Amino acid sequence: MSSRNIPPTATAQEVIHEYPLDKVHVSELNTRQPTVDEVTTAGLVKSLKELGQTTPGIGRPLKGKPGHIELAAGSRRRVAAGAAGLPHYKVIIRDLTDEQFNTLILVENFQRENPTPKAEAIVVKRLFDEGLSTPALISARLGKPEHWARRRMQLLKLHPLLMKEWEMGQYSHFTVEMIEQLAALAPDTQAKLVKSWHTIHCNNFKELVAHLKKSVLCSLDVPWLDDPDTFVKGCGPKCVHDSSAQSELFGFEDGGKKSKCGNCTNQACFFARREKYNAKRLKELDGGEGLPLITTDYNSVEVGGVKASRVYDSEIFSSKASQKELATGKKAIQVKEDGGLAVVYLKPKSAGGSSGKKLASPKEKAEAKVKVLQSKRWKIVHEKLVTRLEKATHTDCTGDIDQLVGVYGLPWRRNFWERRNQRWWKMLDGGNYLLYAPGGGSEKTTTNRHEALWSGLKVVLLDQIRGFRLATEILDVVPDMERISTLLSFPITEEKRLADLAVPPPKSWGPTDTHTLQPLSGNGTAQKPAAVKAAAAKVPAKKATKKVAKKAAKKVATKKGKGAAA
Repeated sequence: MSSRNIPPTATAQEVIHEYPLDKVHVSELNTRQPTVDEVTTAGLVKSLKELGQTTPGIGRPLKGKPGHIELAAGSRRRVAAGAAGLPHYKVIIRDLTDEQFNTLILVENFQRENPTPKAEAIVVKRLFDEGLSTPALISARLGKPEHWARRRMQLLKLHPLLMKEWEMGQYSHFTVEMIEQLAALAPDTQAKLVKSWHTIHCNNFKELVAHLKKSVLCSLDVPWLDDPDTFVKGCGPKCVHDSSAQSELFGFEDGGKKSKCGNCTNQACFFARREKYNAKRLKELDGGEGLPLITTDYNSVEVGGVKASRVYDSEIFSSKASQKELATGKKAIQVKEDGGLAVVYLKPKSAGGSSGKKLASPKEKAEAKVKVLQSKRWKIVHEKLVTRLEKATHTDCTGDIDQLVGVYGLPWRRNFWERRNQRWWKMLDGGNYLLYAPGGGSEKTTTNRHEALWSGLKVVLLDQIRGFRLATEILDVVPDMERISTLLSFPITEEKRLADLAVPPPKSWGPTDTHTLQPLSGNGTAQKPAAVKAAAAKVPAKKATKKVAKKAAKKVATKKGKGAAA
């Protein structure tokens, strides 16, 4: 016989079998493969030698190998039994589906080690799907406090997109408390956060809280909270999206102390109510005067169907301005950063322009026009270079990738790297290297270290040349574009000349060199005024003019002297 029946000890319904050790296997589905060193350090080998196997494993018949067993629980004891020289292994055989088998493995590993946040979320979700739908049942199954189970069940509210990103490793540096914080938000708010570059770069709970406060958490310390005119469907007193009612998840306001007033975690509902209040408030503040609506925000802002005009902070009188100063200004209604409205006074426009600023000189205007035109041209080159870089492989890079990584770095922060990409450390041992995949993690590996490094370095290089917001700021990244084009043998000079031809100077500029944008003289050559000559000679313009005149006079005098001598 391949196994021997042993009278049951702890269970009355199940029979403990004893199999030859070589027919009991650690399942390949177990992500945690125990080693001999691990079980020896834990004292399991010594315990089995002295006491024998006192606790049976749990397994099922191994598919494709009759008479063999794969373990769902007891894998560490199996490895220790081999090291201790035991001839047999005790195991309880169960008829388990793949899903039940995987759940048992997860629960076993969960109880034997410090699980990662992702592992905790998977275990809770699996148990919930199997019918353990209350915190009490889950806590009893895992041997955890009920309040722990209640908080972990919050993970079931995680947006599918965010859960997918997390499972793929994109958010593996987040602690379970950070993920719970995201799961407590409304689904549409979670969807917005997962697309935010700032979200994934939060390194700890404190940074995440600061980001949420700034971007999505809306303080309920507002004058319209109980105004019935602002109510929307599904919102009202004791709303489920009031963070103050979720003390176990939100206790971070006011420096970590519980705030008297919470935040609204449903951003769409909050903004809809605020819009209703602002439309009502706008009429009250205006009072029929037809006051202009202004904002200092870069984004477009509307209140009650009225679009706000954008102004600079310097154009508005500060709160410390005197009554005499305010009397010279123009009354307006400003949309504040927090979305509220307030009456302010705009500074008078002087002859020099808005807020007393000097009007640009003709030279400055001309330089600004040239800057805008060159920006349009470099934008064409930029798009081609980005496409080239996105498609480039490590073999296309002519530079030393190791040195480039030392200069530019990789996209992972140190703590993020340590938690998520343990396999990256196998570079030191010559193992398989994990390829970086922006926006969603990756399980693809390669045996080529430079290919793995390039997959991360390429992301950094793309960020380096995409880091501009205004159109003319592209000129600031031109030096980086030139460096990267050298690495990829990209003909940036030729592409720039083609872009010059694609975006020629306007006819209103008159005769102008297509590439340098310098005005041309009648014979088709670029004009070189004294100031340009002076710049080339690195001397002031006035001195350059005197120097040229002196040289010409000396030449004339020399000719006269030669004529007199003749």
